[in-house]
Amino acid sequence: MKSRKPRSAALIVQDLKEKIIRGDYLCGEFLPPVRELAQQYSAANQTISAAFNELTALGLVSRTGRGCQVLSDADSPPRRPLLVLYQQPILEHYSLFAVLAGITARLDKLRLNYRVVDSRRRLPSPEEIAERHSAVVMAMALNQAGRAFVEELDRRRIPNAIANLEADWPFTATRVNRAETTAQAVRILYDMGHRDIALLGRDPELYFYGQSLNGYRTQLEQLGLPYREELVLITPELDLFATFRTVRTALCSGPHFTGLIAGRDSLAHAAVEACRECGLEVGRDISIIGFDDLSWPQQERTLTTFEEPCRQLGATAVDLVYEELLTGWHEPIQKFLPAELRLRRTLAPRRESEEDSGKLR
Repeated sequence: MKSRKPRSAALIVQDLKEKIIRGDYLCGEFLPPVRELAQQYSAANQTISAAFNELTALGLVSRTGRGCQVLSDADSPPRRPLLVLYQQPILEHYSLFAVLAGITARLDKLRLNYRVVDSRRRLPSPEEIAERHSAVVMAMALNQAGRAFVEELDRRRIPNAIANLEADWPFTATRVNRAETTAQAVRILYDMGHRDIALLGRDPELYFYGQSLNGYRTQLEQLGLPYREELVLITPELDLFATFRTVRTALCSGPHFTGLIAGRDSLAHAAVEACRECGLEVGRDISIIGFDDLSWPQQERTLTTFEEPCRQLGATAVDLVYEELLTGWHEPIQKFLPAELRLRRTLAPRRESEEDSGKLR
C-alpha cells in the first residue's frame, strides 16, 4: 500500500490554522504533540516544529513547557464581546433569521462572548464599537447603517464581516453568486427546450437584482438567444399582488414565454398563482425556477429552486472575523458559497404546440 505524501510545513500551518478558526482547538487548549502530528501528516518532527514556529509568529499559539497552546490571554477574543448586528426583517428578508442562527451557532461553538443588537432600534457608533467590542458581524447588509458605516469600521481597522451580502460592496463578506445561479437557471431551461425565458425581479438597483439581470443577459448571449426587454418583468418592491398582476398581464397579453426565473420563491409563488388564473399548469405548460427555498408560503414545497445556504453564510462570516482577530486586520475578502438546486415539480421540458413543432430555435 502506498504511503501518504508528506505534507509541507506551509500546508500543515494552513490546516491547523483552519482548525483553530473552526473551533476544533479552542483558546487555552493544547495542540497534539509533535510526534502525534508528525504521524498524522506523514511529516518529520522538524517540519511540525517549523509549523509550530509559524503559528507562533502568527499569534495563534504560544509554545510553553507543556506544549503548543492556543492563545487565551487577556486580549484574546473570548475576553471581549463581539457585536452581532441585524435589523428586524421586512418582507424581502425571509433569510435573515436563518443567517443570524448560523452566526450565533458558530459563536457558541467557538465559546465566544457576544451581544446581539437590532440596528433598527439602536445602531452603536464606530467609536463605541471600537471601545467596547472586539469585532462586528452583520447579518446581511444594514440598510440604515449603509456603506459609510462599514467603511468607517474598516478605516478604524475594526474586524468585521457581512453575512450574506447582497449588494456589490467591497467589504469582507460571505455571498452567493446570484449572477451564476441565474445563469445556471437559464442553462437548465434551455437544455429542456425552452427558448422564450423570462426573468422576474425587482428594480436592478435593489439588493441582488442587478446581479441576476447581468447573469441572465450574459447567459442568453452565450447560448445565442436574443435579449428581449419585454421578457424582463420588473415588479414593485414588497408588493406580491403587484407581482401577480405583472405576470398575469404578461401571460394574457404578451410577451410569450414558457420558462420563468424568479428572484425569490415568494415572487415565484405569485407567478404560479397568475399562471393558474390564466389556465396554465405549472410544470406542464410553463416551467418556473425560484431562489432561496425559504419564502415559499405553502407547506408542500413543489417549487424548483436554489437553496440559499443561510446558516453556512452566517457561520463562515464568523470564521472570517475570528481569523482576523487571531492574525490581525487585513484587506477585505469575500467568500462565495454555492446554492444547491432543488429539483421539484415546477420544472418540465418545453411542450411543443402544433404550430411550432419542429421549429425550436
